[in-house]
Amino acid sequence: MKKIKQLGKIAFLALAFTFISCSSDSDGGSVSGGGEGKISGKVDGKTVTSNSLATMASISGSGGFQMLSISGTDLGGDGFTITISGYTGAGTYQATSETDKLAVCSYIDFDMNNPQNTNNVWTSPYDIEGTSGSVVITEQTDTNVKGTFSFKGANNTGTFKNVTNGTFNVKLTQF
Repeated sequence: MKKIKQLGKIAFLALAFTFISCSSDSDGGSVSGGGEGKISGKVDGKTVTSNSLATMASISGSGGFQMLSISGTDLGGDGFTITISGYTGAGTYQATSETDKLAVCSYIDFDMNNPQNTNNVWTSPYDIEGTSGSVVITEQTDTNVKGTFSFKGANNTGTFKNVTNGTFNVKLTQF
């Protein structure tokens, strides 16, 4: 289970790296390095929707193993990360440690007053019984990935958040 927690942290760091790598052009115009699309979901009944410039998806890996990473936050830093290990394209991926195709889903409730707070990330699967979820990839092209997700995640203190009605439609970034 430590590996699952580490995978969630790696996905969160990838999202943070996305923000650092964004820069405006010399004319003060468009922003490069960001993505296109959105991730949206209801967290205990409250809708959270990512900003398109803070949303990205990528596929990485070699040989027969691929990983899909999707992340996005709103302007306040609240958002989602979804990482699928053993990604093979359209289909359903369970947030459980009992499969070779593992989905890790996280909700981040960024605290502007305490940015180092580590209790504000709810992840599924987690090493607490009762966390679960799934990600359904409905379409993947060379340039885009679409799907749905839902999960029940836990944080470091053992509290839970329910994420329902999750959807994403995000441009794939090539590295």
